[in-house]
Amino acid sequence: SLNANWMISHKWALSLAGSSYFQPSERDRNQSVQTYTLSSGLSYRPIKRLSTHLDAAIRYEQNEYASDGRDDSWEEMVSVRLRGDYHLIRCQDFSANLYSSLEFNKEFSDRDDYEYDQFILRVGLRLFY
Repeated sequence: SLNANWMISHKWALSLAGSSYFQPSERDRNQSVQTYTLSSGLSYRPIKRLSTHLDAAIRYEQNEYASDGRDDSWEEMVSVRLRGDYHLIRCQDFSANLYSSLEFNKEFSDRDDYEYDQFILRVGLRLFY
């Protein structure tokens, strides 16, 4: 894994992250998946209580079949997210945030039945203690 953050100014920040790792396959027993991930994001804080974040990510997975004779398969996901946070209360040990986010995911695969588009809208209240 490798990541970098750059504070452009007191209102703007840029981030970049990448990783590569093996993980167990979610679909096939006793198989591993090599995963590569690259993401970048831009944050903007127009006022002290409000922060926004826009990021994009790409994830590539390569199934590594060891002994069953099947062909290797691949999947790729592209994501774009937009998020806003409004800080309601901040005390010594407690804080509360309102947040909203919109996310779009597009899945590509060499198997047609695994391809999809997805929109996710989240609205919530986050409490920290």
